[in-house]
Amino acid sequence: MKFNENLKYLRKQAGLTQEQLAEKLNVSRQAITKWESGQSFPDIENLKEISYIFSVSIDSLVEEIDCKSTTKIKKKIDDIGYFIFSSIFILVTCFFSIYNVIEYITQNEGIIVVSTILMLIMAFIIFVLLIKSYLRNTSETIINMQPTDEGKKERIKYVISSCFKLFIGILILNAIQELDMIRQGFWKYVQYLISDCIVLFGIFIIIAIIHYIGLEKKVKELNKD
Repeated sequence: MKFNENLKYLRKQAGLTQEQLAEKLNVSRQAITKWESGQSFPDIENLKEISYIFSVSIDSLVEEIDCKSTTKIKKKIDDIGYFIFSSIFILVTCFFSIYNVIEYITQNEGIIVVSTILMLIMAFIIFVLLIKSYLRNTSETIINMQPTDEGKKERIKYVISSCFKLFIGILILNAIQELDMIRQGFWKYVQYLISDCIVLFGIFIIIAIIHYIGLEKKVKELNKD
């Protein structure tokens, strides 16, 4: 059983000190020290809480670290097909949208050809960087699952932050993909983006509420008698 090594590994990977982890688990720092040195073992409630904090299963907490890393890599490889398809789809739609704008702005074939080549090179570079980022990103998200006011504030902050980042990303992609609407007039394009922003904002508020409710349900399950 390699729980002590896994706990230390996950804690350092998350950038937490023993004191910070102890505070999240509502235990003493000495307890964390004993767990990581193998002198003692947490009870089932603490195990469940640790699994929620590091977003891993209880079984994975007692597996070899190499096995866990291999599982993460395998999952990444299994899902990479979906990631590649979605990345290509987004890049292709953005490419044609920008190409249509360039073609609308200028009729000079030389400028169009050079712009097309540059966009293709840029799209290839972005695609490679996306794949590298996808494969390298194996970090676990830390969420405070304590049934306290502080824990509740941290969960609200986490939900707002994650949904806001996704909202901004989709809004930017949408603005690029719909660039060819400039043909109908710049202000028409701006009005479309504003209306689209309002709709997306409403959708992400609903998503954020659903996500937060799901987290609170997990907190109740974790702390039920």
